[in-house]
Amino acid sequence: KGLREAEQAEDQPRIAAFSSLLGMLYSSRNRDEEAIKHLERALKALEVVGDPKGQVEILMQVAHLQSRANRRDAARAAFEKAMQIARQSGDAMLLRRVRSVPMRPPSPPPGPPPGPPPGP
Repeated sequence: KGLREAEQAEDQPRIAAFSSLLGMLYSSRNRDEEAIKHLERALKALEVVGDPKGQVEILMQVAHLQSRANRRDAARAAFEKAMQIARQSGDAMLLRRVRSVPMRPPSPPPGPPPGPPPGP
């Protein structure tokens, strides 16, 4: 309801806040597609508002979720956009924060370790 009201009022800061919270909620429940959808909505609102720090934070979350879903190209694109925004902002602390996050390959899916099947 709060998000709908914010959208009807075209209140971009509230849209960003509600969408970001929904994205984090869905992420915590491993519903990554819904999380990404809401985070991307938050990102659009933050672009309208002109909040580079908020944009970088959202992009880092999107990069993490894309990586978790084994979408390396999408993860890298989100990370690179976060890096670009951080550089353009002139905020040294923000840039350091982005640089401190390693781009790791996603964890392998749970299950038996890869290798030859057990013998007889």
